[in-house]
Amino acid sequence: MLERDIVLTGIPRSGTTFICHLLNKIKNTVALHEPLPILKMLEVIDRAGINTVLKNFFLQVRTTLIEKNFAPSRIINKEIPDNYFSDKLTSNGLRENLSMGVGNLTFNSRFDHNLTIVIKHNASFSALLNELSNKYTCYAVIRNPLSVLLSWQTTNIPINRGRLPAGEAFSDELKSLVSIEKNILKRQIKILQWFFSEYKSRLSNNQIIYYERVIESQGAALSVITPYATELEEDLSSLNINPVYPKELYYTIGHALLSSQGPIWDFYEKKEIEALISNSLQG
Repeated sequence: MLERDIVLTGIPRSGTTFICHLLNKIKNTVALHEPLPILKMLEVIDRAGINTVLKNFFLQVRTTLIEKNFAPSRIINKEIPDNYFSDKLTSNGLRENLSMGVGNLTFNSRFDHNLTIVIKHNASFSALLNELSNKYTCYAVIRNPLSVLLSWQTTNIPINRGRLPAGEAFSDELKSLVSIEKNILKRQIKILQWFFSEYKSRLSNNQIIYYERVIESQGAALSVITPYATELEEDLSSLNINPVYPKELYYTIGHALLSSQGPIWDFYEKKEIEALISNSLQG
């Protein structure tokens, strides 16, 4: 297992882009956001082929970073921001994705052969954890499930409509559950439960990165990926309560979530969801 080649996944809108943004501030560390054309790759590989593709990609990227200081990544204005979505709602009530697609992410610092490279994909890597975890050190980012669901209601991506194409492509279980459930909110909660189920069964506790703990530690919680994270000096604050989320949704979605059963509650306590609802009413 290559300790410096890291696979990062997580629930969509849990803070994975933000984590990549922070990791790129740490010395001798590079985090790439969705650099691979996963769905197009399905035309030439199956589940078993993902590790061969990743091995070759890590090797190529490591060479390019050390020799030329750049690598492919999804970017905005030549960098990975802390968030790819607008902080304002459009006329359709959704936040638009501002990503400019995959381009070259260029770095000013020099890297050596001990460089830690992190490659992040959410849905597809979550569905492929059984294969990936046999070859790579894997981590998954999670976040207060109510905050995640609220973000899903306000972002213009397939999960807003209760679909997860990159996950469904690799998981028959996920594909089945989204096709059976017709109610979008119920489908979203089932998708959320699927993510937590995959992490519970495939990863150990120290491979789970809680968004809240990253914030509380000012980034130092990322030392599970690289010890240099303890040198971060960030002034971080939680966005679990976000002005862009309609206030009335905290209660309605929170109530539906609290009524659900599943592996979510192995990671979060119901009182944490109740606290988020209560705090939203005070704002």
